[in-house]
Amino acid sequence: MHTKPLLKDIYLAVQNRYGASAQPTKIASFPPDFILYFPTPHIRETVLSHGSMEGPNFTLSLSPWTNEYRCQKIPYNTMVAVNTEGIPPQASVKECLSTLLRPYRNI
Repeated sequence: MHTKPLLKDIYLAVQNRYGASAQPTKIASFPPDFILYFPTPHIRETVLSHGSMEGPNFTLSLSPWTNEYRCQKIPYNTMVAVNTEGIPPQASVKECLSTLLRPYRNI
């Protein structure tokens, strides 16, 4: 039976599989997941390369963190005023403004 591991169990599983030098500097609980912080990119990549890690009564799937992890896009309708001061009148057409503002439309 697999159960949710305690943080000390994860530290022990890392030590047993990769040695004491591969210990994470920190493990954060991010329910239902965990985030493991490693002291060097090399150690992180070594651990990640195995894809999973097992301990007593648990198996963890390993994947690199991204800023988009568990991110969910939701539509919103918030109107904002945009001051176009300093933009020449000929550039104030919808096509030009759309191009200028495209990188900021999801802020």
